[in-house]
Amino acid sequence: MKLKFDTGTLGAISEHKIIIDLLSQGFMVFRNCSPTGSTDLIALGRGEYQKPLRIEVRTVMKFENSGKAKPKYQLKKHFDHYAKIHKVTGEIRYVPALPGPPLAAFLPKKT
Repeated sequence: MKLKFDTGTLGAISEHKIIIDLLSQGFMVFRNCSPTGSTDLIALGRGEYQKPLRIEVRTVMKFENSGKAKPKYQLKKHFDHYAKIHKVTGEIRYVPALPGPPLAAFLPKKT
């Protein structure tokens, strides 16, 4: 049996999946406690990229081929990135892409 969730619960699940993804990339992540806040997450960058990133999480059924946000989802002044998570596959895309090198650049090199 497939579970069905209301939109608020589905949104909270998506936010937690994005938090896990960002933490695994080396970001420090803070979640908005208010359901009506201006942004969903704040991520503090890694390495020299310490600028706070305001992230809006969206659960989507399909991605645009270009990887850019649909006109409906153009970035607003109160957030810097969309974190889009596919409802079925769980694939995550950030629009625009997150700054800085991949996490591997911060891991100790094997000797």
